Amino acid sequence: MKSRAEGIVIYKQKIRDAMWLIKVLTLDHGLQSFWYRPKKGIRPLNTLEEISFVSAGDQREQLHWMKEVEILVPHHQIESHPVKAATALFMQEILYRLLQENDPHPPLFYFLKEVIEQLEQEGDIALIHFVFLLGLMRSMGCCPVAPHDQPDWFGMRQGEFGRGTPPIEHIGKSNHQLEAWLALLKGDWAKLKEKPITNADRRMLLKSMVDYLFIHQHKVNAIQSLDIYYELFHA
Repeated sequence: MKSRAEGIVIYKQKIRDAMWLIKVLTLDHGLQSFWYRPKKGIRPLNTLEEISFVSAGDQREQLHWMKEVEILVPHHQIESHPVKAATALFMQEILYRLLQENDPHPPLFYFLKEVIEQLEQEGDIALIHFVFLLGLMRSMGCCPVAPHDQPDWFGMRQGEFGRGTPPIEHIGKSNHQLEAWLALLKGDWAKLKEKPITNADRRMLLKSMVDYLFIHQHKVNAIQSLDIYYELFHA
């Protein structure tokens, strides 16, 4: 039985010559795995590329084959720009470690299409890591709510802001992270651009956002691409 679908490539692994295991985030079925063998002379798929394909196989087969693959949005900027390529690697690793097979997330699918297209376009991508992580929190239903008053801390496991005695795992006023979290949640991008944070504070903020995501998705944070990104471009 054949069915055509659109998806975003999340992971690829070469099994043997010209044969790949591909994980694709689809709109209707969430993350799915397929076998894929590119036609002779056709390059392998890149992660985060948006594709259209036919799923072909027998119901008795555990994995179906991807056939008649068409790349809908080729990556030129992402593949040729080192910083964008490293950013895409960061996004891909987060998604690969967080997403579950056959668990549809339509809001996440549409958000990813938008943010990947933004990364592919020419222009400023200084805040795209934050845009990505914040959108991921919202799409997966674990985004904190910014308070109306000025809090003293943000509890990582509670996902709440508060005043007075903080919980053990918290972000306090001692650095710029609490202020930056509030600006992000309120959509105050201008404030982040007007008062740029240092590379050290930026790295800590990104790490705290990744930690928060993994805590609330009940996963262990084993992300390595963020450290690689900063070693390459912010040493």
